[in-house]
Amino acid sequence: MRVAHLADLHLGFRSYRKTTETGVNQREADVALAFRRAVDEIQQRDPDLVLVAGDVFHTSRPPNAVVVEAYRQFRRLGPTPTIIVGGNHDSPRTAESGNILRLLAELPHVRAIVDEPQILRSEDFGVDDASPWAVLGIPHHGEREGERLIERADTVAAMSGRYRILCLHAPLEGEGEALYGGHGLPVEVLKPSRWTFIAAGDYHVRTKLTDRAWYPGSIEFVSSNPWEESKAAEKGFLVADLRTNDVEVVPTHPRTVVDLEPIDAQDLDSEAVMESIRSRLAQMGEGIEEKIVRQVVLNIPKPISRDLDWSFLRELRSRAMHWQLDLRPPENGRGADSLGDTKGAPLPDLLKAFVEKDFEATPGVSKTEIALRAVAAIESLGDGGRD
Repeated sequence: MRVAHLADLHLGFRSYRKTTETGVNQREADVALAFRRAVDEIQQRDPDLVLVAGDVFHTSRPPNAVVVEAYRQFRRLGPTPTIIVGGNHDSPRTAESGNILRLLAELPHVRAIVDEPQILRSEDFGVDDASPWAVLGIPHHGEREGERLIERADTVAAMSGRYRILCLHAPLEGEGEALYGGHGLPVEVLKPSRWTFIAAGDYHVRTKLTDRAWYPGSIEFVSSNPWEESKAAEKGFLVADLRTNDVEVVPTHPRTVVDLEPIDAQDLDSEAVMESIRSRLAQMGEGIEEKIVRQVVLNIPKPISRDLDWSFLRELRSRAMHWQLDLRPPENGRGADSLGDTKGAPLPDLLKAFVEKDFEATPGVSKTEIALRAVAAIESLGDGGRD
């Protein structure tokens, strides 16, 4: 019994300003390509079951073209039984809006669990073999079902002679690992020993929660900080052999993300900072073309920032898939004129500098995270304001 486990596809995700020759946001096209690659790999491996643990789409109202492409790719998975659970991104806030995942469930081999926990069995798909299975699917917020969830889990656990699988979209904390800063559901609550396999979605970095429980991670970089995410596990999905407990990691080859070595600008003049930037770029070898690149510059005062070679820096922005110069002024350099240290810089860089230096963050809230989200929002305005 082999299961393909995907999650957090985020089809329709958009970011930055670059577009394809046909006018599609380049990052949207990247995510679609990653999913096509995943489907290609699944077809080659021919698993017995495909599980998608939430966030198929980036929003609950994706563009028509994104829906059509998703339908085509899920159709390619047939006749392999495919189960999708709703995630927080693709679940509408109101019931009357309807859930777009129901459209995918019109395919004969696809079932979508979007409202409440549901049990699906191999015979529900017309599968009649020597390896029957049962899946308890829990969509976003389904974990709040409380006693009903426990009752259904016990029902699956009592199915002797079957592979028992839990598929859910929820924040989980691994054994000894606080993925969500201690605010997730401890995986022990799910009683991993009762399940043959737990297929989770929501966390974008591939993570082994227990020997039987996994996050596969997202198939592309779809967060506001791809640079930190790129330092973790490679992007892809999992194929688990439930007989041997072996798990294969299948890469989806996302867009290259590069976080250049930070530059400490303390005691450097503008020419020395530019020399350091050029040196970091030279070390890349293949250049910044088609890549998502960030250069962090620490402790850079306003006169130095103002005198950087902004013509060259704007050229980098045009050459890369995305170039982000992350200027961080000295901690003690607050003042009403603090934005002067990025004079002539693009608007996202100005906004980043303002939030990092002069924005009074709420206690317990990271100013860096606020800045990254603000920059992502500004960037999205160039793509029609979509999330």
